[in-house]
Amino acid sequence: SLAAECDSAVVRVTAVWGRAWAQRVVMLLPETTAELARVVPDAGDVSQIAALATAELLHPGTNGQAVGDRVVINPATFEQLGPVGRRVVLTHEVTHVASRAATGPQTPAWLVEGLADYVGYLGVDLPLSVSASELQTDVRNGRLPAALPLDAAFGGSRADLAQTYEQSWLAVALLARTYGQAAVLNLYRSVGADGDPDALQRGFRTLGTTVQAFSGAWRDDLQSRLR
Repeated sequence: SLAAECDSAVVRVTAVWGRAWAQRVVMLLPETTAELARVVPDAGDVSQIAALATAELLHPGTNGQAVGDRVVINPATFEQLGPVGRRVVLTHEVTHVASRAATGPQTPAWLVEGLADYVGYLGVDLPLSVSASELQTDVRNGRLPAALPLDAAFGGSRADLAQTYEQSWLAVALLARTYGQAAVLNLYRSVGADGDPDALQRGFRTLGTTVQAFSGAWRDDLQSRLR
């Protein structure tokens, strides 16, 4: 069952990312969360995570090539998902596998996770009251995020992890609505290939804007769509 779902996710991801990746995914299904911790000992707190994509780095001190890409299921959390949730999660993780080689040290986590959720939710008919429920509650209670999420906000034990993912997804979705899906992929690849700390700002300038201007537009969009 999981293998068939993963194969379907590969097709969906390839339709967006393109064919320039292996188009095959190794998926591991540990029997328990404890076994997951042994398989991926550096995963940290996975209590809120249904699956994760992981790899090893060759020569990690020099930002070497990633090898051994695979998707690892967290059985305790994944089994609680319905069919739509499984589809979104697997497509999200397969997107990480497909885009790994294009992800560089200057690619912010919000763009990495936002792209994966963007692809994951494509073709899924869910209202924002379901797909962004935690963030919508925050916005309606006056807790609008001040800026795009920092990498540190993606820690697995954080109480606001769901909001961080939802913020990232809606940021990439806004990029796609404003500039087109192809522009989002070009931005992702250009930032990933650029080792300069100014890579993200330079990528946004090719879109005719800045990170700061986009961040303001994103906050306005959240206020408009989630209030």
